[in-house]
Amino acid sequence: MKKLSTFLASLFIAVAALNAQTCDFTINPSGAAGQYTFTGPSNDFSPNEYFFFWILENNSEYTSGPSVNHTYTESMLDSVILEIYNADSMLVCTSTQALFVDVPGSDCSITYSIAPDNANVYVFESSGNFLNTVFWTITGDNIEYIGGNLEYTFSQAGVYNVCANITTNQVLECSTCITVTVLQDSSDCNYSISYSISPANPNQYFFEIAGVNTDILWDFGDSASVAATGEVSHEFQNDGDYLVCANIFNASGNDCFICFPIFVNNDTNIVTPDCNAEFWASTSALVGYFIPTGYYTNTPTSYAWDFGDGATSTEMYPYHNYNEAGNYEVCLTVANGNCTDTYCEMVSIPEQDIFWPDSLCYAEFVISQDNPFEVTVVNGSSGQDLDFSWTLTGEGISITSSGAFPSIEVASTGAFEFCLTVSGPFCSAIYCDSIIIGDNGIIGGKVSAAGFTINVKSPQEATGFVLNTVDPINDKVYTIFPNPFESVLQLSSNSNDSNSLVEIYSLNGRLIQQSIMNGNTLQVNTSNLKAGVYLLQISDSNQNRSIHKIVKK
Repeated sequence: MKKLSTFLASLFIAVAALNAQTCDFTINPSGAAGQYTFTGPSNDFSPNEYFFFWILENNSEYTSGPSVNHTYTESMLDSVILEIYNADSMLVCTSTQALFVDVPGSDCSITYSIAPDNANVYVFESSGNFLNTVFWTITGDNIEYIGGNLEYTFSQAGVYNVCANITTNQVLECSTCITVTVLQDSSDCNYSISYSISPANPNQYFFEIAGVNTDILWDFGDSASVAATGEVSHEFQNDGDYLVCANIFNASGNDCFICFPIFVNNDTNIVTPDCNAEFWASTSALVGYFIPTGYYTNTPTSYAWDFGDGATSTEMYPYHNYNEAGNYEVCLTVANGNCTDTYCEMVSIPEQDIFWPDSLCYAEFVISQDNPFEVTVVNGSSGQDLDFSWTLTGEGISITSSGAFPSIEVASTGAFEFCLTVSGPFCSAIYCDSIIIGDNGIIGGKVSAAGFTINVKSPQEATGFVLNTVDPINDKVYTIFPNPFESVLQLSSNSNDSNSLVEIYSLNGRLIQQSIMNGNTLQVNTSNLKAGVYLLQISDSNQNRSIHKIVKK
């Protein structure tokens, strides 16, 4: 009984000490408007023993490290969350602070949408933020409304001027007005809108309603409208989603109102400049993976990377091992004979990998290209035990695929919307982007009949990364390949290990399978594993351990 009492007393002290630890953190402006530095309690939690996980922009941005910098691009009331995990990926404590972010707007604009079930209900949104007061004026109805966004019901069809005066602390920042055409709503309409696209100009659309020989008042969703009989033509100036609506009149007045959503690609020839050096960076513990995302009229003849620590590379898709964690300014210069462009971005290299709690999912991918008619999509999603669903939709094409790294064959080139949905045990997320493939097989350009292939890869596979890790005690080097892998994982060592234990864990710490490595090579059969991210732990006969992140396709 005495031993039990001593154990319970020790446990109580340990729990009390744990509860005494807090995740209190500080927030400080770090430069221009919207730039902040978040600093965690590193005195109580050593960065070598604990993992700092930050959740920003109301659960839409994630980063790691005891002290991080973040730039907000728009004003918001953010809920900043810090979670601290121990070496066993167990949550130790969490803390939340509210942050009012004020990023002054450089433009002054009004956008609007129409209620899908009532064509007389408009929702207006100004470029102001939550710190502004917006004075709305609607001429024709002589209504003045003070507030942020405005939902307004028009009493009858017509043309109206909608104006917004945006103020901060009673000081006028800007004023702007737009003209809207209101189409009378109707509860019964048996017509439908059909359209075609000009082969010579993908922005030129032709709309028609079969069976209607009377006047139609069209609203194209881009502040343009026209009254006409029969087929009408309209050229959209920008790409995006539009709601095209038609008010059909007969001899006795209004007949009915219908709308149809369309997606327009601003693709008159080449959608991007001659060369563009933008890139995307993915990181793991002390490693950066770099993917060029700029599109070109011709494939660049040279790539010049500067990783910010004195190291350089001329590869298209490089990876780089850093000696220390920190923020590095990475720059890429591309050239193709016609032009040269340089792009730089601050990249945060963590000391430890981010192990996501199973309550969070993050869907992300970037699009790149190194060969005509082959598109490289790099899957940068994060989360635990994820399922992946891909969809590609375009004119006459709808394709679905599953798995973290599929290969997708597309029958024809053109403009497509590409979406990824990830789902875990307690979360889900979706991310979409557009893909436009021209007649020469290059991203950007006019449509042709030839097909193309989408190859989805991990950052490691895209950059040719082979994991080499050094045991700090015995100077053992383990090579793990391929990574990502499909069914068999190869392990090799620079020394003959006797009875080394090789274990694969899920990101939440659950042991999935284990093997014994006798000698300097081992083949691990992973046919029982689902596609996803795992931890590989190697323990030698002297109980020295090394842990590595692996990815199964």
